[in-house]
Amino acid sequence: MKIHRLRLVDFRGIAEREITLPDSGVVVLQGENEVGKTSMIEAIDLLLDKPDSSKAREVRQVKPVHRDVGPLVEAELTCGPYRFTYTKRWLRETRTELRLSAPRPASLTGAEAHAEVQRILTETLDTSLYQALRVLQADDLTSAALADSSALAAALDRAAGTAGHDEEGDALLDAVDAEYATYFTPTGRETGEYSAARKEAAAAAEACGAAEARLRQLQQDVDSHAHLTTELAAIADRLEQAHEDRDAHEQAWQRLSAQRQQVAEAREEVRTCGREHAWLSEAAERRATAGRALETKLDAWEELTRRLTEARDELHQARVEQDEAASEVTAAQQEEQRQQQKVEAATRAAERLQDLAELDRVRSTLAAIERAQATIEECESTLAGSRIDADLLAAIDTADTELAVSRAQHEAAAARLQVTALGDLDLTVDGAERHLAAEEELSSAVTEAVQLELPGTLRVSVTPARSSADTESALSAAQQRLDDLLREAGVSDRRAAHRLAESEQRTRSELDRARERLEEELDGQTVSQLQADQARLAARVAPAEQAASTASTDQEEGAAGSDAESTPAAPQEVPAPVDPASAQQAKEDAARAHAQARDRTVDAVAVRDSLAERASRLELDCTLLEGKASMAETDINDQRAALAAERARTPDADLDQAAAEAAASLAEAKAALTAVQDELAAAPAEQIEAARQNATLLVERLSTEHEQVEDSLRRLSVSLEMRGQEGLQEDYDQALSTREAADSHLQHLERRARACALLHETLHRARDAARARYVRPFRDQVLALGRIVYGTGFDVDVDDDLAITSRTLDGVTVPFEQLSAGAREQLAIITRLACAAVVDPEQGVPVIIDDALGYSDPDRLAAMNTMIGSLAADAQVILLTCTPDRYRSIGSASVIRLERSLPATG
Repeated sequence: MKIHRLRLVDFRGIAEREITLPDSGVVVLQGENEVGKTSMIEAIDLLLDKPDSSKAREVRQVKPVHRDVGPLVEAELTCGPYRFTYTKRWLRETRTELRLSAPRPASLTGAEAHAEVQRILTETLDTSLYQALRVLQADDLTSAALADSSALAAALDRAAGTAGHDEEGDALLDAVDAEYATYFTPTGRETGEYSAARKEAAAAAEACGAAEARLRQLQQDVDSHAHLTTELAAIADRLEQAHEDRDAHEQAWQRLSAQRQQVAEAREEVRTCGREHAWLSEAAERRATAGRALETKLDAWEELTRRLTEARDELHQARVEQDEAASEVTAAQQEEQRQQQKVEAATRAAERLQDLAELDRVRSTLAAIERAQATIEECESTLAGSRIDADLLAAIDTADTELAVSRAQHEAAAARLQVTALGDLDLTVDGAERHLAAEEELSSAVTEAVQLELPGTLRVSVTPARSSADTESALSAAQQRLDDLLREAGVSDRRAAHRLAESEQRTRSELDRARERLEEELDGQTVSQLQADQARLAARVAPAEQAASTASTDQEEGAAGSDAESTPAAPQEVPAPVDPASAQQAKEDAARAHAQARDRTVDAVAVRDSLAERASRLELDCTLLEGKASMAETDINDQRAALAAERARTPDADLDQAAAEAAASLAEAKAALTAVQDELAAAPAEQIEAARQNATLLVERLSTEHEQVEDSLRRLSVSLEMRGQEGLQEDYDQALSTREAADSHLQHLERRARACALLHETLHRARDAARARYVRPFRDQVLALGRIVYGTGFDVDVDDDLAITSRTLDGVTVPFEQLSAGAREQLAIITRLACAAVVDPEQGVPVIIDDALGYSDPDRLAAMNTMIGSLAADAQVILLTCTPDRYRSIGSASVIRLERSLPATG
């Protein structure tokens, strides 16, 4: 089969797509994830398998989401001699169309078209091979199932040069297999008529044995009937004797029960007399106890009355003390108030002095700030005209150093004049007179013309050599650089520059100190804030001074007009302090006096509260004692009335006499109980009860045995009567004949089955031998393709089902299941491509590989691409991938790019 063209409409997320595939060779369908590559394979399967009326889950799953349309698939295919275009739509507006173009043109629709395609596929398509030559995303990484492919088998027979695969041989093998299947299952177990005959023979043998067993059972039942008759008569005799024994033991037990009843009645009489005696004794005791309790309660009531009188006296005294304490609290509170006023006055005076001190500090701080600001302005003005800085000073030092070096180099390059005086003499050097003492030397570098003269004696002229011109030029340039820098700094020489820099540095230091003083004086505030503080303090101090002056005047006027009857609570003014320390001391003294007054108030309040609490407690005690005394008096009166009522009903003498009589009755009942208990103890109660119980159980057991034996004998008699009419001997003879016939039929089938099994084994052994021969050409093709990928050290083992069982690489053999996922995937692809290369193109099917080789490294991937590109051009290989680079190195491949389908509108 070959796929020439495929068209999808409304299939999953594909609105519409049509692709045309080359008839042979390698074609790569590449596109992004979810573009619908795998859906195209699924579409071909649905087209060939599902009729348009199908509502199967596979069909419903390909319907577009959120659109009520039916999916459509159209494919142009070649199967053997047939070339046709097949179209099908499901779910909505269903239709099936078939247009045959070869071998004869024809057009069919509906179920007829579907049936015709199924016939063509049955006739021409090797279904096993079609399913085997696919590597899909969801498939396991296993070898291809190729053993059932007739097309591959025929191709391998041709390659092996054998006639192991022919239609007549297959027909014979199929006929033998069919005959074998009538006798045996694929696993070799018996089945069909053969199995039924064996079961029938076993059933006949079982039936014959059962008939024989029934005859033996009949004779055994006759013997059992005679035995049961004898046993039943013996049991009847024993049962009659057991009834007589049970009646005797029953009478003895009834006499024992009467004695026990007498004991129980006597015991009950004792309990009744005891209860009556206890009640009367308890009543007498209660009456005596009530008299004693009444006397005790009278004593307690008198004690409560005495305590109540004492509590009332204490309560009166506590009320008097409480009033006195309240007066003391009032006086202490007034004194505390006076001291509080003194504290407030002292506090105001201290705060005023603090404000004055703070005002002086703020004023001095503002003055210091003004001085610091003036210094800063002066220093900044001085530094504003500065022309020298650290870089310029460093440049002057460098230029001066270079000038000294240039001068030294110039002098070193020039001739030197050296004169040594042999005695004291006077000479002239360039017009300048010099005096040399004996042995004194005059040495100088000749950098320019020098004239030395001894007055009246000689004149020596020394001219410098021409070689000193270069050093003289360097010296002039160094001098020029130094002069330029000194001119820029506004100084005459290097020392002046340093003096100027030091002076500016002192000015900067003074500026920094002034700024530090300014920052220190500000202390995080601004000048405007300090000025605002100054204004605020001045505003607070002025009214305080005025108030102090007014208070002083008022105090003097008040002192002149006061008399002896002035209010004692009026506060006494404290003398105004003259400094903060005095104000603080006055404030502390006033606070201590106030604290002492407050302590006295607290103590007075505590005494008052304590007395109030004591008075409340005494009042509560009086109330409680009054309640208790009242309740005790009521209780005494009630108990007196109750005791008098009881004595009116039953005098004390009558109660004592009734108690004595009850005691006598109790003694008599106990004596009677002792007598009947002694009589009961003398009787053998345990033996009587055991004998009665054993006799009862024996009667029950013998009765049960008699019923059981009688029932067994009755059922056995009925069974013997019925089986005497069944003709068991005739049944046994017939069962024996049936078993012999079944055994004969089974022996006949066994001979046929063994002959068929021998033929089946012989033919399959021959087929396996032929299959073993054509495994070799398939393995050779796998090796040819695999060595392109793995090299000459590659080898595989292939079983009779054409499945790879192990791989050998460079001498190391690994079972297929233990290979890595990448290696298994590579071998799976190689196996399918080898099959495609071996099979006749007319009988072949496309090799479809969907998103494979994802586990392969770059080198192995390149080798796989080379292997795929080496395939013969007559096989159709379809590669689907979302990674374009994966198959880019296959030289012979055709590439079809799949674009994402736009959603349908309308």
